[in-house]
Amino acid sequence: FPPFVVNVSLVPFKGGFITSSRPDGGYWTKRARVAPEGYVRVGDTTFAMTATEVMGDAKKPYLQAMFGPDLSRRLSGGVIIGESEPVGEWQVFLWTPR
Repeated sequence: FPPFVVNVSLVPFKGGFITSSRPDGGYWTKRARVAPEGYVRVGDTTFAMTATEVMGDAKKPYLQAMFGPDLSRRLSGGVIIGESEPVGEWQVFLWTPR
């Protein structure tokens, strides 16, 4: 499978950055679990990073850093709507330099 580019929102947190995704078994979450070592390019600079999934109650401060204190809001594709799961159920990864 050829390499490709995925644009994601990165939120600085604890010496790395956070990404999150809906708990729908999508590509991004599967990829981070199967191959947690990857590269992130910001501008002309590339960084070697490792993803660590944050689970359970430990993910609350990470989600609050991304979405604010109200985790009962519902988001889909970054847009608040009434038909998606609450952001508190999203899957969270902390990416740190390796």
